[in-house]
Amino acid sequence: MRIDDFRGWGSPLTERGDSSLYGPHPWHMAGRNLTVWFRAPVEEIARHVPEPLTVPADGLCRVRFYELSHNAGLHDTLAAEEPGRGRFHEAVLAVPVAYKGEIGDYSVHLYSEDLDYICWARETVGWPVKDGAISISHPWPGQPLEAGTTVQAILERHGRRLITVTLTLTEPLPQELYPTKPGPTYTVKVIPSAEEGKFALRQLVVVRPQLPKMAHIWRAEATLSLGEGPADELHHFRSAEIVRADYIPSLDLTMPYGTVLENL
Repeated sequence: MRIDDFRGWGSPLTERGDSSLYGPHPWHMAGRNLTVWFRAPVEEIARHVPEPLTVPADGLCRVRFYELSHNAGLHDTLAAEEPGRGRFHEAVLAVPVAYKGEIGDYSVHLYSEDLDYICWARETVGWPVKDGAISISHPWPGQPLEAGTTVQAILERHGRRLITVTLTLTEPLPQELYPTKPGPTYTVKVIPSAEEGKFALRQLVVVRPQLPKMAHIWRAEATLSLGEGPADELHHFRSAEIVRADYIPSLDLTMPYGTVLENL
Protein backbone atom coordinates (compact mmCIF):
# COMPACT_ATOMS: atom_id res chain seq x y z
CA MET A 1 0.00 0.00 0.00
CA ARG A 2 1.11 3.58 -0.59
CA ILE A 3 2.37 5.50 2.46
CA ASP A 4 -0.36 8.08 1.78
CA ASP A 5 -2.92 5.38 2.50
CA PHE A 6 -1.52 4.80 5.99
CA ARG A 7 -2.81 6.71 9.00
CA GLY A 8 -1.58 7.84 12.40
CA TRP A 9 0.14 10.85 13.96
CA GLY A 10 3.49 9.29 14.78
CA SER A 11 5.46 6.15 14.06
CA PRO A 12 4.28 3.46 13.45
CA LEU A 13 1.86 4.40 10.69
CA THR A 14 -0.58 1.68 9.69
CA GLU A 15 -3.63 1.34 7.46
CA ARG A 16 -5.93 1.49 10.51
CA GLY A 17 -3.92 4.23 12.22
CA ASP A 18 -4.45 2.85 15.73
CA SER A 19 -0.80 2.30 16.75
CA SER A 20 0.50 5.85 17.22
CA LEU A 21 1.45 6.85 20.76
CA TYR A 22 -0.31 10.20 20.44
CA GLY A 23 -2.84 12.16 18.43
CA PRO A 24 -2.74 15.63 16.85
CA HIS A 25 -2.52 18.95 18.60
CA PRO A 26 -3.80 20.52 20.71
CA TRP A 27 -2.89 18.63 23.86
CA HIS A 28 -5.11 19.31 26.87
CA MET A 29 -3.33 19.14 30.24
CA ALA A 30 -4.30 19.84 33.85
CA GLY A 31 -2.51 19.57 37.20
CA ARG A 32 -0.06 21.66 39.21
CA ASN A 33 3.43 23.13 38.99
CA LEU A 34 6.13 24.94 40.89
CA THR A 35 8.71 27.34 39.54
CA VAL A 36 11.97 28.86 40.74
CA TRP A 37 13.31 31.85 38.81
CA PHE A 38 17.02 32.56 39.02
CA ARG A 39 19.78 34.56 37.38
CA ALA A 40 22.78 32.85 35.84
CA PRO A 41 25.87 34.24 34.05
CA VAL A 42 25.10 35.26 30.47
CA GLU A 43 28.21 33.48 29.24
CA GLU A 44 26.91 30.17 30.66
CA ILE A 45 23.45 30.65 29.19
CA ALA A 46 25.05 31.28 25.78
CA ARG A 47 26.66 27.82 25.86
CA HIS A 48 23.18 26.30 25.67
CA VAL A 49 21.64 28.62 23.04
CA PRO A 50 22.31 28.30 19.28
CA GLU A 51 22.00 31.08 16.71
CA PRO A 52 19.85 32.74 15.45
CA LEU A 53 18.59 32.97 19.06
CA THR A 54 20.37 35.52 21.23
CA VAL A 55 20.68 35.88 25.00
CA PRO A 56 19.16 39.00 26.64
CA ALA A 57 21.45 40.96 28.93
CA ASP A 58 19.15 40.69 31.94
CA GLY A 59 16.86 37.70 31.68
CA LEU A 60 15.64 35.13 34.16
CA CYS A 61 16.22 31.40 33.91
CA ARG A 62 13.76 29.03 35.52
CA VAL A 63 13.48 25.55 36.92
CA ARG A 64 9.92 24.27 36.73
CA PHE A 65 8.30 21.01 37.82
CA TYR A 66 4.93 19.80 36.54
CA GLU A 67 2.55 17.08 37.66
CA LEU A 68 -0.13 16.81 34.98
CA SER A 69 -2.82 14.69 33.41
CA HIS A 70 -2.95 14.83 29.61
CA ASN A 71 -5.16 13.58 26.79
CA ALA A 72 -2.26 12.69 24.41
CA GLY A 73 -3.94 14.77 21.72
CA LEU A 74 -6.81 12.26 21.70
CA HIS A 75 -9.69 12.78 24.17
CA ASP A 76 -10.12 13.73 27.81
CA THR A 77 -11.44 10.26 28.71
CA LEU A 78 -8.07 8.67 27.89
CA ALA A 79 -7.06 7.98 31.51
CA ALA A 80 -10.49 6.56 32.33
CA GLU A 81 -10.27 4.13 29.43
CA GLU A 82 -6.56 3.30 29.94
CA PRO A 83 -5.68 4.00 33.60
CA GLY A 84 -1.96 3.59 32.98
CA ARG A 85 -1.88 6.43 30.46
CA GLY A 86 -2.44 10.16 30.56
CA ARG A 87 -0.35 11.13 33.62
CA PHE A 88 3.16 12.50 33.74
CA HIS A 89 5.72 14.59 35.55
CA GLU A 90 8.16 16.95 33.92
CA ALA A 91 11.22 18.87 35.09
CA VAL A 92 12.53 21.76 33.00
CA LEU A 93 15.49 24.10 33.08
CA ALA A 94 14.80 26.93 30.65
CA VAL A 95 16.96 29.92 29.78
CA PRO A 96 15.98 33.35 28.43
CA VAL A 97 16.40 34.02 24.70
CA ALA A 98 15.36 36.56 22.08
CA TYR A 99 14.45 36.19 18.42
CA LYS A 100 14.12 39.31 16.28
CA GLY A 101 13.62 41.39 19.41
CA GLU A 102 10.94 39.21 21.03
CA ILE A 103 11.98 37.72 24.36
CA GLY A 104 10.93 34.23 25.35
CA ASP A 105 12.56 31.15 26.78
CA TYR A 106 14.44 28.14 25.49
CA SER A 107 13.64 24.89 27.26
CA VAL A 108 17.01 23.26 26.82
CA HIS A 109 17.06 20.64 29.61
CA LEU A 110 13.82 18.66 30.04
CA TYR A 111 12.95 15.36 31.70
CA SER A 112 9.86 13.16 31.99
CA GLU A 113 8.89 9.55 32.64
CA ASP A 114 5.94 9.24 30.25
CA LEU A 115 6.81 7.70 26.88
CA ASP A 116 3.74 9.12 25.11
CA TYR A 117 4.73 12.62 26.15
CA ILE A 118 8.46 12.16 25.47
CA CYS A 119 7.85 10.90 21.93
CA TRP A 120 5.28 13.60 21.13
CA ALA A 121 7.48 16.38 22.53
CA ARG A 122 10.62 15.26 20.70
CA GLU A 123 9.03 14.21 17.40
CA THR A 124 6.54 17.04 16.86
CA VAL A 125 7.72 20.14 18.75
CA GLY A 126 11.39 19.25 19.05
CA TRP A 127 11.70 19.68 22.83
CA PRO A 128 14.76 17.67 23.89
CA VAL A 129 12.99 15.63 26.61
CA LYS A 130 15.02 12.88 28.30
CA ASP A 131 13.93 10.13 30.65
CA GLY A 132 13.99 10.93 34.36
CA ALA A 133 12.41 9.90 37.66
CA ILE A 134 10.46 12.84 39.10
CA SER A 135 8.62 13.13 42.39
CA ILE A 136 6.72 16.07 43.87
CA SER A 137 5.46 16.01 47.43
CA HIS A 138 1.80 16.70 48.22
CA PRO A 139 0.63 18.87 51.11
CA TRP A 140 -1.21 16.78 53.69
CA PRO A 141 -4.65 15.78 52.29
CA GLY A 142 -7.52 17.76 53.74
CA GLN A 143 -5.31 20.53 55.07
CA PRO A 144 -5.66 23.92 53.35
CA LEU A 145 -2.60 25.57 51.89
CA GLU A 146 -1.18 28.19 54.23
CA ALA A 147 2.00 30.10 54.91
CA GLY A 148 4.67 27.64 56.00
CA THR A 149 3.42 24.73 53.86
CA THR A 150 6.38 22.96 52.24
CA VAL A 151 6.51 21.32 48.82
CA GLN A 152 9.58 19.49 47.55
CA ALA A 153 10.36 18.32 44.01
CA ILE A 154 13.16 15.96 43.00
CA LEU A 155 14.58 14.86 39.64
CA GLU A 156 16.78 11.75 39.51
CA ARG A 157 18.38 10.10 36.51
CA HIS A 158 20.38 6.89 36.41
CA GLY A 159 20.70 6.89 40.18
CA ARG A 160 21.91 10.50 40.40
CA ARG A 161 19.92 13.34 41.90
CA LEU A 162 20.00 16.19 39.39
CA ILE A 163 17.54 18.74 40.79
CA THR A 164 16.13 19.30 44.27
CA VAL A 165 13.73 22.18 44.86
CA THR A 166 12.12 22.99 48.20
CA LEU A 167 9.41 25.64 48.42
CA THR A 168 8.02 27.13 51.62
CA LEU A 169 4.81 29.00 50.87
CA THR A 170 4.67 32.57 52.14
CA GLU A 171 1.49 34.26 50.83
CA PRO A 172 -1.10 34.10 48.03
CA LEU A 173 -0.29 36.27 45.05
CA PRO A 174 -2.87 39.06 44.57
CA GLN A 175 -5.09 38.45 41.53
CA GLU A 176 -4.00 41.68 39.89
CA LEU A 177 -0.41 40.37 39.73
CA TYR A 178 -1.31 37.16 37.88
CA PRO A 179 0.38 36.78 34.46
CA THR A 180 -1.75 37.99 31.57
CA LYS A 181 0.23 36.72 28.58
CA PRO A 182 2.70 33.83 28.42
CA GLY A 183 5.86 34.43 26.44
CA PRO A 184 6.93 32.36 23.43
CA THR A 185 8.86 29.13 23.91
CA TYR A 186 11.60 28.42 21.38
CA THR A 187 13.33 25.18 20.56
CA VAL A 188 15.66 23.77 17.91
CA LYS A 189 14.10 20.62 16.51
CA VAL A 190 16.83 18.18 15.46
CA ILE A 191 16.43 14.84 13.69
CA PRO A 192 19.68 13.04 12.81
CA SER A 193 19.94 11.41 9.42
CA ALA A 194 20.35 7.66 8.95
CA GLU A 195 23.38 8.60 6.86
CA GLU A 196 26.71 9.24 8.52
CA GLY A 197 27.49 12.76 9.65
CA LYS A 198 24.25 14.33 8.45
CA PHE A 199 21.06 15.81 9.87
CA ALA A 200 17.71 14.98 8.31
CA LEU A 201 16.19 18.14 9.80
CA ARG A 202 17.12 21.19 11.88
CA GLN A 203 14.41 23.77 12.51
CA LEU A 204 13.92 26.74 14.79
CA VAL A 205 10.41 26.29 16.23
CA VAL A 206 8.28 28.56 18.40
CA VAL A 207 5.28 27.54 20.48
CA ARG A 208 2.98 30.16 21.95
CA PRO A 209 1.18 28.49 24.86
CA GLN A 210 -2.24 29.70 25.84
CA LEU A 211 -2.54 31.35 29.24
CA PRO A 212 -3.37 28.58 31.75
CA LYS A 213 -6.48 28.76 33.88
CA MET A 214 -5.29 29.16 37.47
CA ALA A 215 -7.34 29.31 40.64
CA HIS A 216 -4.51 30.39 42.94
CA ILE A 217 -0.82 31.25 42.86
CA TRP A 218 1.32 31.16 46.00
CA ARG A 219 4.57 33.04 46.46
CA ALA A 220 7.27 30.99 48.16
CA GLU A 221 10.78 31.00 49.50
CA ALA A 222 12.96 28.46 47.70
CA THR A 223 16.12 26.44 47.76
CA LEU A 224 17.60 24.96 44.60
CA SER A 225 20.26 22.26 44.32
CA LEU A 226 21.64 21.09 40.97
CA GLY A 227 23.53 17.82 40.65
CA GLU A 228 25.89 16.43 38.01
CA GLY A 229 25.46 13.52 35.64
CA PRO A 230 27.65 12.20 32.80
CA ALA A 231 25.06 13.21 30.15
CA ASP A 232 23.56 16.24 31.92
CA GLU A 233 24.78 19.84 32.17
CA LEU A 234 22.58 21.25 34.91
CA HIS A 235 25.43 21.63 37.39
CA HIS A 236 26.91 24.48 35.33
CA PHE A 237 24.07 26.66 36.69
CA ARG A 238 24.98 26.05 40.34
CA SER A 239 25.95 29.67 40.91
CA ALA A 240 22.32 30.66 40.35
CA GLU A 241 20.91 33.61 42.31
CA ILE A 242 17.29 32.82 43.22
CA VAL A 243 14.95 35.73 42.48
CA ARG A 244 11.49 34.34 43.28
CA ALA A 245 9.41 31.18 43.42
CA ASP A 246 5.75 30.25 42.85
CA TYR A 247 3.48 27.29 43.50
CA ILE A 248 0.32 26.78 41.45
CA PRO A 249 -1.80 24.02 43.01
CA SER A 250 -4.26 23.81 40.11
CA LEU A 251 -3.95 24.78 36.46
CA ASP A 252 -5.58 23.87 33.17
CA LEU A 253 -3.79 24.48 29.88
CA THR A 254 -3.89 23.68 26.18
CA MET A 255 -0.72 23.28 24.13
CA PRO A 256 -1.29 24.46 20.53
CA TYR A 257 0.65 23.79 17.36
CA GLY A 258 4.03 25.45 16.94
CA THR A 259 5.43 27.46 14.02
CA VAL A 260 8.61 26.74 12.08
CA LEU A 261 10.54 30.02 11.97
CA GLU A 262 13.67 28.92 10.13
CA ASN A 263 15.38 25.89 8.66
CA LEU A 264 18.91 25.80 10.06
